[in-house]
Amino acid sequence: MQRGLRIFADDGYDGLPEGNTDTYQYLRDMMKAILEVEDNYYRVEYEHLNVESEDLYERAFAYELYHQWSKYVDYYRTQNIDRRQLCLNGEIKKCFWEEEKLPDLVLHMRDVDHQEIIVEIKRSARADGGKIATDLQKLYDFTYGTEVLNGERRINNNFAPYRMGVFILTCATMDALVNMLRDKANELNTISNNLAEIGKHLYCICIPQAGTIEYATLQELTNNMNHINI
Repeated sequence: MQRGLRIFADDGYDGLPEGNTDTYQYLRDMMKAILEVEDNYYRVEYEHLNVESEDLYERAFAYELYHQWSKYVDYYRTQNIDRRQLCLNGEIKKCFWEEEKLPDLVLHMRDVDHQEIIVEIKRSARADGGKIATDLQKLYDFTYGTEVLNGERRINNNFAPYRMGVFILTCATMDALVNMLRDKANELNTISNNLAEIGKHLYCICIPQAGTIEYATLQELTNNMNHINI
């Protein structure tokens, strides 16, 4: 299996996902922005602080990604009147029916039922299969438009779902991500198949090192997860 396409900043962004919708253009821009995040944003000064340090690692990267990605978003806002309300937000409260969630990043139209991309970020040092699967489930719910009511998951027709979900794992390869998720293959396969039925994708992006990304859709990973020898 090809575990995911690897892209380097020096490649001139060749090999980014194809797709002729605005959402795919926003996805490509986000990947370009990731490649432009410098190495020092993956590291912090206080490495001896353990758990606190891991929070700082994650936020330092997320804030710089917001900064780099927002340059592309601002371009669209100034060049196209139809996108003036396009907005990139970090850790904004999103009403998840009866709960409030704080996604790491969201690209959406403020005050309009127009949701583009929702992003969750994890650093490999604080990640495991369970935590990653929880993030993927959250992305699925926001992208598919589902809710849990009395212990049963159902579609919420009053919710404007996101057009795409993106999970980012920093300081890790796609092989490492697949290995973490191996025992979650069945439940993730259900998620990816449901999204495929409505023509949507949930992308997984791994960053082995600054200036390098590996990416694949969740469906591409789960379709082959049981056949990988790591």
